[in-house]
Amino acid sequence: MKKTYLILGAIMATLALCIAGFLFYSYGALTKTTDDIYRPIERTHPSVHRPEPALVEEHDPISFLLLGLDAEDETLGRTDTLIVATVNQTTSSIQMLSIPRDTLTEIIGHNTIDKINHAHAFGGLI
Repeated sequence: MKKTYLILGAIMATLALCIAGFLFYSYGALTKTTDDIYRPIERTHPSVHRPEPALVEEHDPISFLLLGLDAEDETLGRTDTLIVATVNQTTSSIQMLSIPRDTLTEIIGHNTIDKINHAHAFGGLI
């Protein structure tokens, strides 16, 4: 009986070591991948830097348009993600609205109706 417990304990210890080794390896691989793909964004476009601070009252809600591009060059490509995020400082909450990328809209200045995710390819950040 004692021998059975020793064998069972050895199997469990080996299994625990294998799981710990796998988790350690996975964490290292994930960290390396994250470090390899991270690239700081250079913000040189005039619309990104405000010449003066935004005039927002202390408790006014603030809205942001978040865009995800399908190209590495931030001046080209289509937006594959469009989200309007509104931060409400009074209630300490954030509400987000996802705009479907296939929504048809008028592309101002180009006299055309097209999918909203093509608007960035026509006009860039402005």
